[in-house]
Amino acid sequence: MDSVDAVRDFIKSLLELKGESSDVSDTEPLLPAGLIDSMDVVQTVLFLEENFGVDFSVRPFTPDDFESIESISRLASLEQWRI
Repeated sequence: MDSVDAVRDFIKSLLELKGESSDVSDTEPLLPAGLIDSMDVVQTVLFLEENFGVDFSVRPFTPDDFESIESISRLASLEQWRI
């Protein structure tokens, strides 16, 4: 499973737990539309650290990084963020 698939599955499971429709496209706004909130961002950060070795101490993240499944997937694939 590649990073996009893994992030997509993770975000869709977060949405389902909240009772939201998990039928979102990879480019659909998540944070700006209120589909995910700050606690979801924290869970996503932990997911990226644990599953992809992303080290957020190297570069702080911004809300734009969590705009969509596509933008979150880019975080997972950046080599310079690896621990």
